[in-house]
Amino acid sequence: MKTINTLAKHYDQEARERLQNPKDSGIYSQNLKDLNPENSRLGFGCAELFTFLEREQIQNKRVLDIGCGAGADMIYLNQIFSPKEIMGIDISEEMIRLANQRFSQTHLKAIKTSIEEFSDPQKFDLILSNAVIHLNQRKTPIFQKIYDLLEDEGEFLCADFMTQTPVHPKLLQEFQTSGGLFLFGGLESRDVYLNGLASAGFEEVEVLETRCFDPSPQIRNILASKPDLLSSLRQTQFLIVILKARKMAPCQIIPILCPQCKSTRTIKHYASINRQIHLNLCKKISGQLWSPCPSCERLEIEAWMQYHDMDAKKMVVALPPEQKHLRAELEKSLLGPMQKQMPHYHFYLCFGLSEFKKLCQQ
Repeated sequence: MKTINTLAKHYDQEARERLQNPKDSGIYSQNLKDLNPENSRLGFGCAELFTFLEREQIQNKRVLDIGCGAGADMIYLNQIFSPKEIMGIDISEEMIRLANQRFSQTHLKAIKTSIEEFSDPQKFDLILSNAVIHLNQRKTPIFQKIYDLLEDEGEFLCADFMTQTPVHPKLLQEFQTSGGLFLFGGLESRDVYLNGLASAGFEEVEVLETRCFDPSPQIRNILASKPDLLSSLRQTQFLIVILKARKMAPCQIIPILCPQCKSTRTIKHYASINRQIHLNLCKKISGQLWSPCPSCERLEIEAWMQYHDMDAKKMVVALPPEQKHLRAELEKSLLGPMQKQMPHYHFYLCFGLSEFKKLCQQ
């Protein structure tokens, strides 16, 4: 709570200073600046997110902006995509006051609260966050809260500060002693950040863009009084990462017939190649690749097996022999999306171990 209060006071002051001395935020394209010049000067994020969105994702949908600041992203989102409702939350009272003053339509609303304390009886189709989550060192509960607030088909679009490798200990110490104001000392590595999203339950996490940046110009005053931090900064590679996380990845529900008792159950097969390979690997490591039939306890393949030869640009998907009668349907529904995603690859479907071995050795 102490860190949140410290940050809230800091951003209250930021809002007042930006109003007194308007300046280009440096994150929006010229098209957006021309669309609403005043709005472009009140952005507090680290990237423009709108190029990664499609109208059908947002039109007539509910959107939540975490750390909405003065509402700049919300106003642009409303002008471009016409969502049903946009709600913003922020810990800064001044930011919320400024945002609500600027909203001219009732379906735009900003409230003062943190993501940890926020609740809403309805789910959201899209959740945005622009240079916010890095402010909190305990990111796992935040990712879990975002996951819970999304519709099953919902997405989380985020731009945030991260590092290539773990942050230097001196920077972390400065972050802790400053009550969170030395923001760049509390950053997580990209791998830790992405793993946190996966651990929260997101089925698909995709990095859309990565840019390197130097935080030194933004903390000149701190560096002037603490020059020893400069060498620590230079030893750390800082990144701006734009990512998208889907609560539920697109998948195919496949029936599995037990050859012994003829009962049928279903498993999920994901259209995303990386997702399915990751799922199979996890099941293999944890010993769940084979599972008993619920009716007769005969051991059956639980996860689909895939052989991936990157040198030969070949992927073989192996299925139980009992599914051979579904070959035409599965080639279209499973291999089709894979071929579209990776047109330079050769994809094969096989049924049974002998056919699998033969295709892998070709």
